[in-house]
Amino acid sequence: MDVAGVVTATSAVAVAGEPPPFPVGTRVFGCIPGGALADAVAARASLLAPIPDGVSYVDAAATPLACLTVLQCLRRLQGHVGAGPDRIIPSLLVTAGAGGTGSFAVQLAKRVLRVPRVVTTVSGAKVAVATALGADEVIDYQTTPVRGALTGAHRVAAALDAVGSTISLLPTVTPGGAVVSIGGPLQAGELGPWLPAGVPLYLRVALALLCAPVAVAAAVAGVAWSSLLLESKGSELAQVAAWLADGSVVPLIDSVHDGLDGVHEAYGVLMAGHATGKVVVRVVAEGG
Repeated sequence: MDVAGVVTATSAVAVAGEPPPFPVGTRVFGCIPGGALADAVAARASLLAPIPDGVSYVDAAATPLACLTVLQCLRRLQGHVGAGPDRIIPSLLVTAGAGGTGSFAVQLAKRVLRVPRVVTTVSGAKVAVATALGADEVIDYQTTPVRGALTGAHRVAAALDAVGSTISLLPTVTPGGAVVSIGGPLQAGELGPWLPAGVPLYLRVALALLCAPVAVAAAVAGVAWSSLLLESKGSELAQVAAWLADGSVVPLIDSVHDGLDGVHEAYGVLMAGHATGKVVVRVVAEGG
């Protein structure tokens, strides 16, 4: 879960494989396993990075999970279809470009990775938001079928599926292209970092069965498909922090809910499924 705050204490015992802890008083953010809706949490230093000066706790808390996930998806797509020394993705489709994850995808693709053509899907009320984020083409999926808009020469080289609609997206990607999904079935290999002892056979079989329809459809379409589960890394988060500092990435905030009493309200916004950007719980007032 995303977290942002200030270091109040550090372990006196060195932990193998962990970097030295940040000094007490350092403002940090990160994506940590377990919950973060508390006055204080314990976190490994390797999962954190300093919050740049001028970046608020709210913006920092809204960033790690979604932005790191998007970054790893885009790096994978660069490996499949990237061209030239900078591995530029020729064209990219991002689903839900005004959502918490898609909004980061549009910004990173356009402002950081310099993708020449970024296409995204949103509902009608969010077209202006996606355009402001940098999308070159915005499809209102409520009025325009995505498959109809992206056909023939208008298809894309790659797609980032943030909503689990991979099979329906495959016709929009040119043969030889690639799709990475974060909202659909998960391939067993993605669990490796989370299960050091190995993925149990029963779980591998279950996941393979869930993935089979997408894998077969992708093979028929001639498109490389993979799922992605975030592997949180403080080193990558430090790069994200630099982009926050220079304005390359600006979190899109739907709403901020104060105090632990605001958690129920925040989850209500999330479950409604129409948030524009990220929903943040501010446990303690900034400066408090």
